[in-house]
Amino acid sequence: MRLRSANALTSDLYVRMRGPAGAVNYLAQGLSRGAFSSQAEGSFVPPEVHAREACSLSHTIGYLDAPNLQPWRGKKIRITVYGRSSYAATYCNGLQVGIFESRS
Repeated sequence: MRLRSANALTSDLYVRMRGPAGAVNYLAQGLSRGAFSSQAEGSFVPPEVHAREACSLSHTIGYLDAPNLQPWRGKKIRITVYGRSSYAATYCNGLQVGIFESRS
């Protein structure tokens, strides 16, 4: 799944998530509430002007992750952020800290 920032200041940020569909959908819902909007499903190629990879993280879902992710415990999710703005690094740092935490 690919998401694009809906915020004008960070509109060049794109997020690509790969992994089990249910886990990806759960995480995408959280990001959508946090100012991202769904752009497309399937293969992802960021626009040429946004092709710079800001960060990438791979995470194996574990028992400390959100309860809604537990059906996929042991499965991997890969999240890649693309963008050229100065906000990309800040977003990457925040993403690494809190994306897998419980939202309840």
